[in-house]
Amino acid sequence: MRMKHTILLLATLIAVSAPVIASAQQMELTPYVGYRWTSQINGGTYILDDGSELTNHDFESAINFGLTFDIRLGNRLMLEFMGEGMPTKFQATDDSKPQRSAEVDVTFYYIHLGLMYEIIEEGINAADVKTVPFILGTFGSTLVDGEGNASTDARFSAAFSVGFKSFINNWFGIRVQGRYMYTYLASGNEYWCSGDGTGQGENCGVYPTATELSQIDVTLGAIFSF
Repeated sequence: MRMKHTILLLATLIAVSAPVIASAQQMELTPYVGYRWTSQINGGTYILDDGSELTNHDFESAINFGLTFDIRLGNRLMLEFMGEGMPTKFQATDDSKPQRSAEVDVTFYYIHLGLMYEIIEEGINAADVKTVPFILGTFGSTLVDGEGNASTDARFSAAFSVGFKSFINNWFGIRVQGRYMYTYLASGNEYWCSGDGTGQGENCGVYPTATELSQIDVTLGAIFSF
């Protein structure tokens, strides 16, 4: 699925959700910043100009930042839209001595939709609770934008989060959460080319088998409730 399909999906989700937004009793807008740790990628090779292959692949841990928009559906349930960016570096090495390596700038973009369940005691109104623990599940697309690529690749991703919200007053609070992010990188694709983006074997990471990317982050956000 390419970027245009992801944009079309996002527009469709917003259009379908318009009646929910119009009738919402409460909405929360939360800009946030965090730090993400990323797993190693298994499989494939990164080919250098001299034809040598680097088989160890990883990403630098990096700062991530984004925005969530939550719409209350019930006393414990909120619908969430999430958009996020994470600039980082793709790193490839081998086991030779001296070690050969390559590095490519990569930016991840995430577009997700999901449901937040607030852990509130039975019979208590959410509006009367100042500190609210929650669990959250979302799904959507991870857009992989690599240096030199002719186009941006969009892949399915899903996330699970736990955290809490603490309100100072009726309209402002903070949100802290920990999150696990899963992204599926399909087989037979070339990612993170540092050459001219043609994908013909020059400075490209080629993945002949299906691969998975796991990421964990911790974020802090400022909640604006209205």
